[in-house]
Amino acid sequence: MIAQSRGLASTQVLDETFHCFGGIFVNPLVLSTALLLFVPSVALAGCGAPAGPSEAMLCSDPRVQALETTLGNALRIALDHSRPADRDVLLANQQSFVDSRSSDCEIDEAGDPETPDGIRQCLLDQTDARIKFLTGMPLEGPGAGAPMVPQVLAGEDGAFVVALRFVEAHSAGERLFNHLAYEALKPIHLARDQTETSDSFEMVQHYASPALLSARVDLTYLGPQYAHPMPAGFSINIDLINGRELTMADAFEDGALEQFETLCEAQMADYISAGEGGADDRRGDVARMTRDLRSWTFGATSARLSHVDQFLERPVTCTLGYDVLRPLLKSGFPLPD
Repeated sequence: MIAQSRGLASTQVLDETFHCFGGIFVNPLVLSTALLLFVPSVALAGCGAPAGPSEAMLCSDPRVQALETTLGNALRIALDHSRPADRDVLLANQQSFVDSRSSDCEIDEAGDPETPDGIRQCLLDQTDARIKFLTGMPLEGPGAGAPMVPQVLAGEDGAFVVALRFVEAHSAGERLFNHLAYEALKPIHLARDQTETSDSFEMVQHYASPALLSARVDLTYLGPQYAHPMPAGFSINIDLINGRELTMADAFEDGALEQFETLCEAQMADYISAGEGGADDRRGDVARMTRDLRSWTFGATSARLSHVDQFLERPVTCTLGYDVLRPLLKSGFPLPD
């Protein structure tokens, strides 16, 4: 059994998940003795008889092993924050991560067997990102200052939907982020039986500080009402100090956007000139991307702009460093230092 919430309508699951969540943040150094003794088998790869080169490295490389131990501790923390009814879903999602990590890290981008160094780096990168997800930390930045926790929902087809939320939203900015995360999840379809397909949804917290939280949502609508997959994506950028969602009007003047459009056109020349649709249409996609802050995800040193094209498997992106952005920034925008 995966969880009591599986099989419920998605809105009902979300209502229960967001409004009945309980728990207090617990530092890993002060976890209860009972919790420390509980080591879920899905937290770590099995080392009895490694099934492939990635599992062999997980059981032999000291650096990879050390990070795997940290992963187990992170899972304990996440489970301690979760309601009892949600823990089975999180454990099942952890098992899915362990399984996919092993297979993903053994194949390179060209579909060929990965080198040992490539496998090692892939394991380190994927495990580090998973630790940050389980502990509510961003990929970059010091963190928002208030504890965040993973939110995992499951469909009856075995698919998972993953998001984040503040454990206890006290400030206006924290409450706003939780509300926007909830609103983003509301239309997501979770399969009610094996004949249905769940929508794909993943929220990643790219940067967080006490002043700014920048998260990206990538999703694909796959439910029965769609004739073919419909990809989508957007960013959530919150001014945590003033408790509001940031817009382009908060960030740059119109003249700056024309400069960004020129820079991104150069980076995305292959996208503009190739594939479905005309070059003028795709140049328009780039222009709209630069003018909508919901297409911008902020990191520690640069911003990434993303455009979702229904004919492509992944969003097309443009990266602008803060050395370019900072001179054109409006006063008061909480760009990372």
